[in-house]
Amino acid sequence: MSEFNASFAVTSIVDSDNYIITASSQTSSDLVGGAAVKVQKTIKYDAILLEGVDTGKSFGVKATARLSDATSLDTELTDLSTTHKVDLLTNKFVHTPTNKTAFLSGSSSFQLNFELSSVNPDVSPIIDLENVAVEFFGSKINVPASTDVDYDIDGESIVVGSSNVSFTAATNEITIANTSDYTKIRLGAWIKVTAGSTLNLNKTGYISNIDTTNNKLTIVGDSLVDEASQSATVTQYLSFVSEIANGGTAESKYITKQINLQEVASNFRVILMANIPTATDIELYYRSGITSSVDKLSDKIWTKKDITYKKSTVETEFVEFEYDITDLAEFDAFQFKFVLLSTNTAATPKIKNLRLLAYA
Repeated sequence: MSEFNASFAVTSIVDSDNYIITASSQTSSDLVGGAAVKVQKTIKYDAILLEGVDTGKSFGVKATARLSDATSLDTELTDLSTTHKVDLLTNKFVHTPTNKTAFLSGSSSFQLNFELSSVNPDVSPIIDLENVAVEFFGSKINVPASTDVDYDIDGESIVVGSSNVSFTAATNEITIANTSDYTKIRLGAWIKVTAGSTLNLNKTGYISNIDTTNNKLTIVGDSLVDEASQSATVTQYLSFVSEIANGGTAESKYITKQINLQEVASNFRVILMANIPTATDIELYYRSGITSSVDKLSDKIWTKKDITYKKSTVETEFVEFEYDITDLAEFDAFQFKFVLLSTNTAATPKIKNLRLLAYA
């Protein structure tokens, strides 16, 4: 490895903790390590808490901080004179030494200031710097989409160049007659058809059903065209997984525990209060079943309920919403999942006072 002390551009963001960078190709490899090998990460945050600073009755300590966005220092100071976490309206950053030089002319990206005052000339405020701590908070929230898929590096082949791949337009199904390794196929995963197939070349979608008895995959996405016995390659990609499956790629969600009923029901009513700022969304999913069934509830797919709601313009505004889900097959066990989405981690949807009613 020869590219020490080099800078690389992030070409793709997998999620909040994983990134893809592009470096030049290497013809050989060896063991590397030691203090000379470093990866620097700028820390993004959207809330901040100052701890360890007390204010006496006869003196005052005012704490402020100059924060930084992605490329520059704020012109205004942020007041931290509170015992509560301060939520910020936009993302802020603790920059690496490299980025401080590049964007801030070497200035610190977090500058903490204390203003001391006293009404008693015999009493002076004291700050014990060894006990002062600053905590930075960042929300893990995203809006996953199939455009997150990197077709060059993210693929896992389901079948390669098989001459026994058929496509059915009416049901949007792919039949893979000769595959026995259905254990690696992931419900909700994004797939792409390449090689061999003509009418269905480069068709994409997520897997909505896996029929291991008949070796069929149902996809939601591009419409398939009838073709029989094609020599096709089918590849799945896990950088986007639909929320109909367990382990969808949305980073923020609330899933209830399994709720068992004493009597069967066939309808739901969902009542909740929510604060949903601009650029954020909430998606509602549910699944239900019979406890005596051989099919466990935890193995069932999630069904999405399309909902409408009013966006909130004030952070403290919570609006009550009510949704009915009716005429379902009888059930005596159910779960709900609320997926929280946002393109800005400083603006997140919030839910409270959730009530789930099941009735016949």
